[in-house]
Amino acid sequence: QFRKGQSKFKNFRALRRGSGYPTSVKYVYVGDTGERDKEAADHMVLHHPEAMRAAFLHAVGPARNEWRDYAVNGVPVVFFRTYVGAAVKAARMGVIDHAGLRRVVDAARREMYLVGIQEGSEPWRELVEDIAMAEEELRTAIEWKVTDAFHRAGLDNHHHKA
Repeated sequence: QFRKGQSKFKNFRALRRGSGYPTSVKYVYVGDTGERDKEAADHMVLHHPEAMRAAFLHAVGPARNEWRDYAVNGVPVVFFRTYVGAAVKAARMGVIDHAGLRRVVDAARREMYLVGIQEGSEPWRELVEDIAMAEEELRTAIEWKVTDAFHRAGLDNHHHKA
């Protein structure tokens, strides 16, 4: 198992060398807490922070609620239970925009019934919780944009008298 993490890190280094992308390109690593993806992510952010935007790790297994986000060399390593939860964190970090978050939420809503997640089960509850968190993030973003637009238009300090 240990070699899997090292192998993934070596593949990342090879990708960087052979990609032809400019050195300003930042990568987002997505894995899970099994198969040594965390160790690979830790090596990436430790040894190549200049190339990393973030690492997202799907928390799986019995300790899935025990993982806590952290940063190494200023690069966030974040854990998520659902891909909606990952999208919320990505939107808050500026990795995706709010339109991307909306697309993830809409797709999750469609898929949760199509794939047969049993209503009331733990995966169903986690997904519903993360969708609620995403909806709150989207509401807050819209309110902020409206407030900002009013401010830029000079409409936030004017009161109309009847």
